[in-house]
Formats: sequence, C-alpha cells, structure tokens
Amino acid sequence: MTKSFSLISQPWIPVTGFDKKSLREIFSTPFPSIGGNPIEQISIFKLLLAIAQSAITPKDEKDWLSLTAEGLAAKTLEYLHDHENNFDLYGTTPFLQMPQVASIPPKPFAVVISEIASGNTTVLTQTQTIRNYTDAELALYLVTMQNFAFGGKKTDNSLILTKGYNGKSKSGKPACSLEQSGLLHTYVQGQDIWETLWLNLWTENQLQTEKARALFPSGKGRAAWEKMPTGEDCSTAKLLRSSLLGRLVPLCRFCLIENQDIHLTEGIQYPSSKDHVFDTTVSITLGDKPKVLIVNPMKRPWRELTAILSTVQTQPTLYCAQLSIFNHHCRTLLNSNHQHLFKDVRFWSGGIRVSNKAGEQFVSGSDDYVASSFKLSLQELCESAWYSLFCEEIHWLNVKAKKLERCIHSYCEDMKLDTAITKLGENLFWTKVETLCQNIIDACAEKNHFEQQRAIKKIHLKVSEILANIYSDLCPYNTSRQLMSWTKFHPNFSPAGKRKL
Repeated sequence: MTKSFSLISQPWIPVTGFDKKSLREIFSTPFPSIGGNPIEQISIFKLLLAIAQSAITPKDEKDWLSLTAEGLAAKTLEYLHDHENNFDLYGTTPFLQMPQVASIPPKPFAVVISEIASGNTTVLTQTQTIRNYTDAELALYLVTMQNFAFGGKKTDNSLILTKGYNGKSKSGKPACSLEQSGLLHTYVQGQDIWETLWLNLWTENQLQTEKARALFPSGKGRAAWEKMPTGEDCSTAKLLRSSLLGRLVPLCRFCLIENQDIHLTEGIQYPSSKDHVFDTTVSITLGDKPKVLIVNPMKRPWRELTAILSTVQTQPTLYCAQLSIFNHHCRTLLNSNHQHLFKDVRFWSGGIRVSNKAGEQFVSGSDDYVASSFKLSLQELCESAWYSLFCEEIHWLNVKAKKLERCIHSYCEDMKLDTAITKLGENLFWTKVETLCQNIIDACAEKNHFEQQRAIKKIHLKVSEILANIYSDLCPYNTSRQLMSWTKFHPNFSPAGKRKL
C-alpha cells in the first residue's frame, strides 16, 4: 500500500490554543492565530496566503471588500477540494519535493531542523536530540525549511538538474527568508486566521504597481505545488523566482523525504536583498542606502515598532510590501464604514538570528528566536497625534537605557570593576520594559487627557523602579565604599544625570 499523508485532511498545522489542524479545518473554522515558533509561524502564514491567493485574487479594492474574510475562506475550501492530489506529502508528486533527487545519498531528517543539536553543539533538552518524527512534524519542518534553510554543506550539491547550470557551489546558500544573519518579518494579524489572510491578500491592481513589479516581474505567477520545476533554472523555476506565489512558498531546497531521512540539494536561487528583492514580510529602510531589518535578540522587535508603524504615516521610514497591502485595505475599510475605526489588529514581528562561520550557518551564543505582537485599533493607526507621543515615549526609554548604562559603567570604574557588565544592564532593562510596551501604546492612544497623563506617569514610575532594581542587582552596596559609589551614581536620585555621565 502506497504511503500517504494529506495536508488537506490530516492535522499538522499548529494553532494557538488548539491541537494541530489540517488545511481543511483551518479554512472551515476561524481559529485565532497560527502557533509554533516564529519561523514556523511565518512559513505557515506565507503558505496559507499563497493558497488563498491561488484560490482568488480580487481585481481591486472594491472586489476585495465585497469578498470578505468568510468569502475568502469559502473560495479557498473550493480550491483545496479541486487540488486534493497536490497536497500529499508522499506519492508520485510529493508536496514541495522532487523525486529526481533520489539519487543523492540520504541524510537524517534532523539535519534540516534548527533546534536539533549536531556536531559539538551543547544539548540542553531532550527535544534537541535526533528522534523519529511524525508525518505532521515532517510536513511542518518541510514548509519551514523551504523558507529558512540554513546555508552550508548539509546539501549535496553534486547533483545538477538543469544542464549547463553553474549556480551551485560546495555550500548551499541560505534560504530567501533567512539570508545571512536572519531577516525580521512583519505582518498584520486580524481577529482570526481568516481575517489575517483577508487583510494581507493582494489584488491584481496592487500587483501592477511599480514597487510590486520590481519585486515580482512575473506578477502573481503559479504556486509550486500546481507545477513543480524540473531543474534549478528551467522555465518553471524562472517563473517561481520572479513571481509572488513563487516567493511566498519558495523552493530553496530540492528534496525528497524517505522514511526518517531526506535527500537534499540546493534548489532555486532567489534574488536577495542585495538585489533589492525581498520577501513581502521583510522591511527595508528608506533612504540613500536602504537596508533590511535583521533579527537582533539584544534588540527585541518591539523596539523597531516606531519605524514599523511609520509605514502607515505620511512620512514612512520603512517599506514593507505586506504592510503596504494592509494600508490599502485599511483605508478601504474606513471609507466603507466608520464603525471599522474600532476594529483591532495586531502588528506581529519575528524571526531567528543565526551565525556564520566558514560557510556554515548555525544557532550559537546569543542567537535565538524573537517575536513581538502588539494590538492597535484602525482609529489609532489613522491618527498622528498618538504616534508622535508614542515616539516621544520610546525616545524617553532610550534616554533612560543609556543613563542606566552610564551609571553602571561609572560605578564599575569607581570601584575598579570589569565594565563588561554594563551591556548586561541595558539588555535587562529592555527585556523588562518590553512588558510595558502595550501599556505605552494604550496610554498614548487614550483620548481623555487626564487619564492619559495618569497612565503615562504610572508607566514612568514603573520604569524608574526597573532602573533602580537592575542597578542595585548589578552594583553591590554591602560595604561603606560600595554604598558611597552606589549612591553617587544611582540613576534615579544621584547627580549623575545632571553631570551627563
């Protein structure tokens, strides 16, 4: 009997607060949000958006508004019914896999999972050890790998499927959603998965804009599961490389799952941020020298929120294709019904940071997953007053963080201690203050001036408490000499700030 695992009918997608769900269940019931770690969430979001986009692409904003989130889910269910055979993990046309690579010697499937310890990596928990994986786990890891495959020699690049193709080297290149250090991804979430996809759905008109054509010269294109390429640079591969659907669900690795092993070689090489082409969820700074936002575990995504939210203001400092799509839809919603002013959305940002050494990518040291999510109403997004106040509060936090850093540094110098602890203090500050970010947003958006000032004052007192606790934890005051230095440079009541230390 031929082995089979249908991604449409079998549960495999992690969902917040629920067991794993199948694609059919996802589009039959409006579950709250996608679960899993940050790179799994991004990969599943892009897959679901590609399926929805394949099912129906509205002509313009009017068609998009009349479609509704419920209508999108219904159309997608019809599409899945018509393409049942394209979503099997096994069989003659396995999902996102290439039977042609079966000639490559197989490797344990664990080599493509970022959490699994390999080589001399320290094993911290049992989940980091190699084990047998369920079909549901294999499906999830497969989709994630195509977006976030690590560069290095885990791929067998001796196999070349397109005659005359010379784009492969001994080391496989990192996947297009990862690149060298780890890209920061951002998109808007609605009240459930259906609304999230609807708010991020591209229209035909949006695909015709100048910026969209620069990213996707082949337009919408066709999803890989409908027509797989025969090689790295065949006509189908070229279309996938230059189209929206080809980028949403990339084929950065040509692979074939066999039992608990995987045959693996480098797949299609997509243009990168160096070519000024990037994923729809990646943000790029505007200016003379544009740069993509990368993951920095020491600088959590919420600290980029002022720049990310600027995309909905009149003078943005960033460009993100997916946020641009949402902005169009946001204006359409507000023009159609003022009741939408009170609709809440979430700005979600996340990714993974990786290290590079001798052509190999791996997670080491301070590398980690990052993710942040913050709620805003459409009314708040449309008003510049609260945004200006929010920027002021974030600037104030930056000033406080630097003051804490200077105070700890001065204490260490005065006590002839190692000043390396200074950075730890700043990192601890930002980690603790992150829990206040939603409170800061809500306070800045408060309409009643008295209530707003009271809420901001409460936040400032909490920040002062955080400053004092971190300073005291890192700067001992047990002896009389320590107490003198501790008092002299204390961030809340010493003259350090006046002297601009």
